[in-house]
Amino acid sequence: IASAAAYLKAHACAPLIHLGDICDSLHAQTAGACIDLIKTHGIIALKGNNDHSLAGNLSGRKDRPELQAAADYLQSLPLVYHHQKALVTHSRPFVEELGPVALIGSMGPAETRRFFAASPEAVLFRGHAHSPGIMWPKAHDIVSRPMAPGDTILLSMKTPCVVTCGALTHGFGMIWHPQDDHLTGHRFEGTAIEPDR
Repeated sequence: IASAAAYLKAHACAPLIHLGDICDSLHAQTAGACIDLIKTHGIIALKGNNDHSLAGNLSGRKDRPELQAAADYLQSLPLVYHHQKALVTHSRPFVEELGPVALIGSMGPAETRRFFAASPEAVLFRGHAHSPGIMWPKAHDIVSRPMAPGDTILLSMKTPCVVTCGALTHGFGMIWHPQDDHLTGHRFEGTAIEPDR
């Protein structure tokens, strides 16, 4: 989180949006430090499935007020966020219908077509899956393309689309320039790679 925030701020990015799983559900003791980084850098954070799980596991810890504070913060995170023509979520955008179940699962062909039909002018930015890429409709098919650091795409030629932004723990993220509608993949220096996240 710290490496990505420093990199993005150096590139004059605002707002900074974290697509969920800000905490590691297997290492509850690090939750406070992760949350502090989110708050310190003014990052808009969405709830991920790990955050949802951790909030439930930490809730009610009267013996550890710092864990209860982390649980309260994680529980308060939104499942979806709107920014300009973009919809931002952790995994799937169907929050009103699915509730927290939207935090898991993939954007398969059926879900992707459903999003395109419901939001023909929108861009969906999502996390959850760790392989960065973009999907958009073409004729009666869905085109899927992986993204690597340095790849730049003009989104207006691909809208509607679904962008999977990758994982900060893999040192990867996206910068979107809404004014000219370009999306670029970026590698963050100094980021530890954890294969399980």
